[in-house]
Amino acid sequence: MAFASNDLLNQGRTLLEIGESHFDGEALQRARAIFDQLAHPGTPSPSISYYQARVSLALVNVHAWRKETGAAVRYLDDAIESAKAAIQRNPKHSDSHRLLGEAYGRLIGL
Repeated sequence: MAFASNDLLNQGRTLLEIGESHFDGEALQRARAIFDQLAHPGTPSPSISYYQARVSLALVNVHAWRKETGAAVRYLDDAIESAKAAIQRNPKHSDSHRLLGEAYGRLIGL
């Protein structure tokens, strides 16, 4: 089971990187679905929460660029909540703090 989870996590990270670098909303949505699938309600992993925040923030950028403000705001709320969850689970993970700060900064532009 761990191998399947690792394979899915790697697939999700690859899709996330493609989505971020190519501004590909479809790849980002597929990555989001994988990270949501890997999130276990009882014991969510800090890294999964981090990746959920990261993909949500990338989707904010895609939807803001498309002038789809409503969708961008929804993903921004998701990014903030996921980043907070990642920080709560691992307060020393600096990139989660950076993502949270970036998400709050995006509030200004929407």
